[in-house]
Amino acid sequence: GLLDPHSADGQLLGSEADLSLGVDIAGGHDLDGDGRGDLFASDEGNDSVASGGGALYAITGSLAQAGETAALADVTIVGAQPNLSFRFDVGDVDGDVRADLLLGTGSSHLSASGHGFAGSAGMAYLFHGPTSGTHTESDAATAIVGSDKTFGRDVLLSGNARGDNLVVLETAANAGAVSVFHPGSF
Repeated sequence: GLLDPHSADGQLLGSEADLSLGVDIAGGHDLDGDGRGDLFASDEGNDSVASGGGALYAITGSLAQAGETAALADVTIVGAQPNLSFRFDVGDVDGDVRADLLLGTGSSHLSASGHGFAGSAGMAYLFHGPTSGTHTESDAATAIVGSDKTFGRDVLLSGNARGDNLVVLETAANAGAVSVFHPGSF
């Protein structure tokens, strides 16, 4: 049959600062260790801290009712630099059974100078299972600086046949490239 989104059991709504909430969504990964999958939604255009800084929201319980706003998220990661426009993926990189978050910020306006690097470069930020509160990119366990501004425009946390977890970051410079990092390298 045909379902109406307004009759959903739960619905996460953006606020005025969350004009593009839901550009990227994921579910099924357990961030807080309660054994149940959680909901993740990004907002590439969030301006709550910096213009176009972006945000990632994690809801670790269920959406109890339709119309809950992203402001009620259990975990929020907001961009403190302009134009980060987060892309993200969720997986378990460190093997602790809790979800880890990888955020990519491939952007033509990003300045990596706040991370000890000069010039414009795309970045990726790895968070090891933050389970509550509001964070910025500077709270990441690992920051990876790309060689150009498109690095991190898409990110993926993945496993391989040996059971190792891999961090893969795509860059589109010139001919394009995919960078793979094994857990021991960060």
